[in-house]
Amino acid sequence: MRFLIALLIVAPVASAQAQERRWLPEPVLVASFVDEEGTLFGDPRGIVPLPDGGFALADRGENVVRAFLADGSPAWTFGRSGSGPGEFRFIQDIDVSAEGEVLVLDRRLGRATIIDARTGQLVGNFQIRTGGQYGILPSSGPGRVLVIPESEKDETLWVSVSEDGAALESADMPVACSHSLACEAFTTVTGSMGAAMAFRWASKLIFLDPDGSVRSIMDGIEELPFPQVNTESITIPALGNSSARVTRVDRSGGEATASLTADDAHLFVLFAGAGEERRRIVNVYSVANGDYRGSFLFPDNLGGLAILSDGRLATLDRDYFPTVHIWELSW
Repeated sequence: MRFLIALLIVAPVASAQAQERRWLPEPVLVASFVDEEGTLFGDPRGIVPLPDGGFALADRGENVVRAFLADGSPAWTFGRSGSGPGEFRFIQDIDVSAEGEVLVLDRRLGRATIIDARTGQLVGNFQIRTGGQYGILPSSGPGRVLVIPESEKDETLWVSVSEDGAALESADMPVACSHSLACEAFTTVTGSMGAAMAFRWASKLIFLDPDGSVRSIMDGIEELPFPQVNTESITIPALGNSSARVTRVDRSGGEATASLTADDAHLFVLFAGAGEERRRIVNVYSVANGDYRGSFLFPDNLGGLAILSDGRLATLDRDYFPTVHIWELSW
């Protein structure tokens, strides 16, 4: 039997008290997989853990999903550029369900593709008729997903989608976020505990139960509020100094989240930040109650996170050669 996510805005809302950052033991690098030739990872824009201990990357350059075993050796590759079944035009987001299915959201095609995480075979795909999408989140049953649409209006909605692409249930974002640009979000499955969401511009954390209901809303340790969104006129020299109205996020407060991953126990949030520690800090929160557990400091900037089934952390580095590092974490 397959279940539909239904979002209920009746959950308790909790705010963490102001906390000082607590540093956890330094992560230990145990393996690195480097794509010096540009043939292994392509142009990776997302990394997710696989049930067998490996990881998968979304290669936006070639419009494929690349899966790897825990030792870094290739397992399977799925997709190509195009509009047919098993093809992609623009991979916007990727996630993995607790049942072991990879869900891929194609923004240009408005379509969700489901892949068997163990074999790399196509399970199915369906259209999502909700406009442009920011993210995709597997539900507790295969073939049903939750999307966070990029609304043409000021507000952002969460929408549950059936296998034929119809929006079945929707609810307002359960946080004070006035515009869809300010609500840009990242989502991850938290194992059997449900799922979690973090935001690019604000430190709010939302924890969902397996049925999709909101369990709690927390303030992250940085406590960055949602920014203002401003509309202004600009002059475009390339178009004969014509003017245009542009809506932008006020970035003066800085970015909060650059990536996140989770298992049954912990949510790992890559803090975007600024300065020398930009994208080097990973904050850890309890999945059960949202408590802040501490922060890891990494030696270099990170481009993505994936907590593997054996408890090690895979990180994506895109600064020079695309590289996946594997780290041992201790508490």
